[in-house]
Amino acid sequence: MTEEYIRRYYLDEGRNCSESTLRAANEAYALGLEEKDFLLLRGFGGGMAVGGPCGALTGAVAALGRLFGDKLDKEGLHALVAGYIAAFEQRFGSVNCSELTPGWKKEDVRCYELVAAAAALLDETVQAGGEK
Repeated sequence: MTEEYIRRYYLDEGRNCSESTLRAANEAYALGLEEKDFLLLRGFGGGMAVGGPCGALTGAVAALGRLFGDKLDKEGLHALVAGYIAAFEQRFGSVNCSELTPGWKKEDVRCYELVAAAAALLDETVQAGGEK
């Protein structure tokens, strides 16, 4: 997924982490989502508005479900998602927005660097998932 997609949705359009990630994945992987579909993730920003799971994480999990949900069996999809979540936590130190934002949030770009890095991790996961 190119940084250009994340930059457009997150920085230029001011969308939340989750929606930006799914919108970028939709373009990068031709997921076929429609505009109304993105409303599903509007409430996932800010760690579901309570500092819970990072929006970039939830957007990536949604993308994995859309991309592999009909290609892998339940166990295969769960393994792929669990692998992404474990790699996310290892790379960033947490999966929760409230624990991530103190180190990543910057006044002028919010959590852009984290969202872009999470999208790069999604690319890695998609490539690995496609090899199964």
